[in-house]
Amino acid sequence: MAKSYNHHEFGAYSPVPELSPYARIDEKRIRNPKFVFRHMMAIAMDWQGDDRIDTWTDVGCANGEFLYFLSHKLKDCMFYGIDITEEFVEVARGVLSGVENVSVLNGNILSPSMRSNPTKVVSCTGTFQIFPDPTEFLGALLDITEPGGLLLIDGCFNKYDISMKVSYLDESIEEAGNFWRCDFNHHSEKMIRRILSERKDVKSVTFDYQTMDVEIPKKEGAPHINMWTEIEPDGTFNIVNGMGWSFNPRFLVIEKQ
Repeated sequence: MAKSYNHHEFGAYSPVPELSPYARIDEKRIRNPKFVFRHMMAIAMDWQGDDRIDTWTDVGCANGEFLYFLSHKLKDCMFYGIDITEEFVEVARGVLSGVENVSVLNGNILSPSMRSNPTKVVSCTGTFQIFPDPTEFLGALLDITEPGGLLLIDGCFNKYDISMKVSYLDESIEEAGNFWRCDFNHHSEKMIRRILSERKDVKSVTFDYQTMDVEIPKKEGAPHINMWTEIEPDGTFNIVNGMGWSFNPRFLVIEKQ
C-alpha cells in the first residue's frame, strides 16, 4: 500500500514511487529540461532586475531534476529542495551528488519548523494541485519567501470562476492500488485572489497560461494518470492524461512586499 499524505474527505495524496518517473532519473530528461523548468527560470530572470538571486527553494522537489537544471544555470546561488516523499529525496540526493550549491531535505513544508529559512525565490511545480483547499499551503510558500522575493507556482489554475476538488481511482495498472487519490484539483483565479487578500505582504499577483513546445510520448504500460501530449492543429502540443482534460502549464507568479 502506498504511503498517503494530506488526508481529507476526498481521499489523500498518495504517490506510488515504483510507478512514478520521479523515483528514478532519466539521463534524457536531465539533458532536455522540462518546459515548466525553462519557463520558470525565464520568469525569474526577467524579474530579478538589478538584484542577484542568491537563494532559491524548490518545494516538492521530487527527484531533483529542476534543482539540477537551476544549479548549473545559477552557479552563485544556493538552492534548497524539500519533498515529503523519502524515496524521491533519495533519488534527488544521488542526482545532485557533488553539486555544491544544492541541499535537499525530506520534510513537510506545512510544519512550522520548515519555515525558518526564507529565500529570495521559491518555486513549486506539480504539488500545489494536491490540495483541495490550498490556503495553508499557499501561506507556507509565502512564509518561506523573503520580503521583496518571488514565488513561482505551477498548478491547475482556471481563468473561469470554477474551482474543483478532484478524486480519482486509477484502475489502469494493478500496482496503482484500489484506493482513491486526490490530485489535479483545479483552483480558480478568483479563489486564489480571495485567499491572498487575507495577506498584507503581497505586492502583485499574475497568472500565466502557456502551451507546450515539445512532445511527450505516451508510454506503453504506464498508468493512465501519467501525462502525454496530443498535437494541436497549429503544431503546438496539449498535455493530457486519462482524465481527458488539458493540463498545459499554468503559472501563478506572486511578488512579495
